[in-house]
Amino acid sequence: MTDDLSLQSYIILHNTARKLHFLARIRSKSEGIPQELGRTLNAISHKNGRCTAKDFAAHLRITAPSATMKINNLLEEGLVKKRLVSQDHRSFFLEITEKGEKLRQQINRQNIEVGSRIFSSFSTQQKKTLSKCFRSLIGR
Repeated sequence: MTDDLSLQSYIILHNTARKLHFLARIRSKSEGIPQELGRTLNAISHKNGRCTAKDFAAHLRITAPSATMKINNLLEEGLVKKRLVSQDHRSFFLEITEKGEKLRQQINRQNIEVGSRIFSSFSTQQKKTLSKCFRSLIGR
């Protein structure tokens, strides 16, 4: 019985993830904004100006080389800037630029709209419970 419930939960979660991914992909194509950009900017914003490349990679659960590529792209686009750590001039913090912050807020507003439509039939308590369960699943 427990195995059946685990399988059902997995299938539901998998199908939900696919649907969310599909909706995000449609939205990103229509808006011309890369799908991962909001998540990337939120990862940097999460640390309030004290995000290192290592923090960035850990938050996104990607390798250091992948993080370096993403950071370089963000720098080229003018969405983030580097600020050297005063004690160690080899290390730096990532900060979102004004341009990056405006884009991050725009993406988050769009995500809120999509989420509101998806979860419109859920009560506040159901949303809190679901959020708690998802955080538990991803270990955050």
